[in-house]
Amino acid sequence: MGDPTGRPYKTMFKGYNRLMCPKISLFVLVGLIWLWPLNVSAQLVADDSAPNVAFRDTIGGANLPPEFGSSDKLKKKADAGDPKAQLWYGIFQLVGMQKGIPRSDAGVGWIRKAAEQGDAEAQYFLGCIYLKGKFVKKNEPEGYQWIRKSAEKGSCEAENGLGLCYLQGAGVAKDPQYAKDCFTRAALHGCMEGQLHLGQCFRFGWGTTPDDREAFKWYLKAARQGVMEAILYCGYCYAEGKGVSKNFKQAFQWADKGAERGDAQSELNLAICYEYGLGTAKNLPKAKEWCDQAVEQGLEKAKAESAKLKKLQSQKHE
Repeated sequence: MGDPTGRPYKTMFKGYNRLMCPKISLFVLVGLIWLWPLNVSAQLVADDSAPNVAFRDTIGGANLPPEFGSSDKLKKKADAGDPKAQLWYGIFQLVGMQKGIPRSDAGVGWIRKAAEQGDAEAQYFLGCIYLKGKFVKKNEPEGYQWIRKSAEKGSCEAENGLGLCYLQGAGVAKDPQYAKDCFTRAALHGCMEGQLHLGQCFRFGWGTTPDDREAFKWYLKAARQGVMEAILYCGYCYAEGKGVSKNFKQAFQWADKGAERGDAQSELNLAICYEYGLGTAKNLPKAKEWCDQAVEQGLEKAKAESAKLKKLQSQKHE
């Protein structure tokens, strides 16, 4: 049976705060990866060990918002004290993806200017930077304080980040129950990562009584918003009947969704489904094809499965 492990990955994050309606799709603070556990039999099996939670080490890019017109106009507005312009100018300095704005760690200073003016998005992003130690010396207490300020202004992404701080004891004393409360507020406002983490709380009993049905409910909400981890969990829940009736057809469909998006673990899961006919007709060539794609992406556990499928195919043709 495969062990669930954490792995870094890059993603774009969209805000879902009903109060602020943020438009920036740039940073992701935290997350966790669950690898759908598999064994070599025709059954997909569960593993109750909790996944690791780690601050993400990624920063994404975005296009210049049309309201700023050009890099020169953005800089002028930033110099004039416009907090949104300061935030965007700082972001583009950090990522170095905008013509006319050279990459520089000095972008942190521009983001701080916006944060000090009370811009909730800037406060959230600045908190992320300090929590991870990206572009600055890591400072979890300062990162926590900026995340908290943003959450107090109604940012559901920051509320989710605050939950991770309390869950891990990052800049503040650990408090799983309060972490769960933070995830709940974020999830109820539509934050997709908050929904994922609330599902994890119910799955593993973080700050609450374990409840597989509640866990699946929140995983499903997050999966429908495209959260890869939640997509993996939904497949796992359907395969094992955790919080929902066992349904290999649904398990296959969720594995297919993840595989189509290029997720290596989903590709391996899909290969297993085709190999054993779980939720679909048996198809060894397709199983080998998907398994090989997982191997190409560096999924170590897929190598043994690929070798086994190659052997099965050769035996079939003898």
